[in-house]
Order: sequence, then structure tokens, then C-alpha cells
Amino acid sequence: MDPTIENADFETDDLMRQIGDVNLSYLLLAQRMVCRDKAVAIYRLGISSELAEILANLSPHQVIRVAMSNQMPLDFRFSNQACSLKQITQERLLPTLNQTHASILMAAMPVENLE
Repeated sequence: MDPTIENADFETDDLMRQIGDVNLSYLLLAQRMVCRDKAVAIYRLGISSELAEILANLSPHQVIRVAMSNQMPLDFRFSNQACSLKQITQERLLPTLNQTHASILMAAMPVENLE
């Protein structure tokens, strides 16, 4: 077999494993946040109440199944907002205000999942 094809297969498998790892970490964190304080989780994750309920009720087996899909179920709220990401990461604010500023920017972004 061509070594180039073998290397591409390895890279694809590695990428899929990494996506699964990110998904699992995100889903476990989101589930823990929802179980601890649903309202805060909805705000911080930018999800609907219905999705929060679904996350809270997923079994460990279901979490793993979703995580191991070849898709990323999470959505970065600033994915189309490069300007917002740049503003969040700039060091021009006092360190104590950075978290507050990031929260304000994220809260101002529309949450598509809310009904």
C-alpha cells in the first residue's frame, strides 16, 4: 500500500479521535454545568432550556455515542464573530475586567437555539 495513503488514513483517524475527545470533554462539562445550575448553564453555554434538559438526561452510554460521532455537536458562539474573539483576547483591559468584558460580549451574541 502507498505510504502516502497510509499516512493520510492515520491522520484522519487521529483527527476523528481528537474530535471525539473534544466532544466528550464538552458534553461532560455541559452536563455537569446543567445539573449544577441549569439557568447559569443555559446562559454560559448559549443553549435552550430544552437542550439543557436533554443534556441533563443523557446516560453515560449516550454521551459517549454522541461524542464519538464524526461531527462536533458544540457551536462556538463567536464562530462568525472574529472581531469579538479578537476583542476578548486583547490585553488592553485590566486583568480583573477581562472576564466581565468577555461575558458581556458573549451575552450580546444571539443564541439560535432559544425558542
